[in-house]
Amino acid sequence: DGRVFFNERLTGKIRIINPQWQLVDQPFCQISVATSGEQGLLGLTLDPNFAQNHFVYVYYTEAGASRNRVVRYTDSSGQCTNQTTILETLPVNSFHNGGIIQFGPDGKLYVIIGDAGIMADSQNLTSLAGKILRVNPDGSAPLDNPFINDANVNAKKVFSLGHRNSYGFTFHGHTGHLWETENGPSDNDEINRIVSGGNYGWPTVGGIAGNPNFRDPILAYTPTIAPTGIIAIPENSTAYPAAYRNNLLFVDFNTGRMRRIVLSGPDLTLLGSSSTAYN
Repeated sequence: DGRVFFNERLTGKIRIINPQWQLVDQPFCQISVATSGEQGLLGLTLDPNFAQNHFVYVYYTEAGASRNRVVRYTDSSGQCTNQTTILETLPVNSFHNGGIIQFGPDGKLYVIIGDAGIMADSQNLTSLAGKILRVNPDGSAPLDNPFINDANVNAKKVFSLGHRNSYGFTFHGHTGHLWETENGPSDNDEINRIVSGGNYGWPTVGGIAGNPNFRDPILAYTPTIAPTGIIAIPENSTAYPAAYRNNLLFVDFNTGRMRRIVLSGPDLTLLGSSSTAYN
């Protein structure tokens, strides 16, 4: 409807910018959050059917830091109402909480959770740490998830595993592919194309390892740059030069640069080139 919703990590406030690009004084919501390290109000997304149902989803570290949660609110005249729990008790630590959430073109909610400081959990399907989850809007597991036949209730919600920590992912408008930025320890930051059931190697391998048991990133960065937000530029975009259409843009925390990835190949799955788009 022309409004922009955004989250303030440390205040726990969800704010609104109105269609005239002015900040609304009254916060949409005030959530009580823990703020140690990388905790806080971490993720925010609107329901694909927001115009009809007015649903707003958020990922946050609960005050007291006993858990991360995903909850849903209903927008009522610019105020949050009717809090509903979607994912109840997610792994938590002072760092590696993940927290980025958004809906895919399939109408499912995707949730990134970091390894929460326990590296081995990234390879353990019974733990939600170090995973990308794919759930229905109510938090239940879709029947076409890759591990739906696993007896464990957590495994049923897992879309991919072997992740360390991520601050960004995006769905490519032309291909529908899911692209993700991944933070390495002191080496091997990654740009990954995420596929259903894919294992991305952490902590066993990092970067372009060539190990058939794991999926390699399209790009790896050593020394690290700390990649964060990433977008896929629409193929009909008029906001960017024509040459940027269907490219990926992401930013890195360490230098503040905006970086460009040109995808190639018939399915836009290969690395054409990478460069600095903005210093």
